[in-house]
Amino acid sequence: GGEELALSLQAVLAETVALGGYGALYDGLPALVLREVLFSLPKFLVFNAASVFFLAALPALPSLLVSLVAGAVAGVAGAIVSSPADALLTKSGGGAEEAKAPKEDEERGGEKNEALVFSPFSSDGEAAVGKAAGEGGGGPFGGALDGVFAGVGVRCIFFAASISVQFLLYDWFRSLLGVAPADLTEGLDVFADRMSFY
Repeated sequence: GGEELALSLQAVLAETVALGGYGALYDGLPALVLREVLFSLPKFLVFNAASVFFLAALPALPSLLVSLVAGAVAGVAGAIVSSPADALLTKSGGGAEEAKAPKEDEERGGEKNEALVFSPFSSDGEAAVGKAAGEGGGGPFGGALDGVFAGVGVRCIFFAASISVQFLLYDWFRSLLGVAPADLTEGLDVFADRMSFY
């Protein structure tokens, strides 16, 4: 069970390093970080703006309800903004046309087995962008962008639910522990004070 998994993980890591060096372990990291930034920035910006709007428009709303609704709006915004990057990463890792490195498979008597090696910032990344954009047709964007926004409705539902629960839990724990919003800015005040000396 667990020992086989550990051996398998060791074997995969050793094979990856043998094929592409230690840098191959981090080939997809820039694309993953970019996707996460494209999701997180609008999520926090929209959550903050939506919270301020709902508290100003409906001051009688409980704080937890504001967090729930603003979190849902933030989840939808993050899903829409990050959808093209997510589609690119999905398409780039899932096709037979991507860059491949042949390796010998000893168990099959020297038969060639192909392992996927892909960098989203290589010329193959450009092909993946074209592939993702070209898989549209019949959608709301007239075909040109349908591929990069494929599945955005499902992503919006998923992230609206999950992000609203995250912000609801954050607000609930914050109120449970008696942490006021002003308490969260004290660290920033200290840094601002220190920066004024320079």
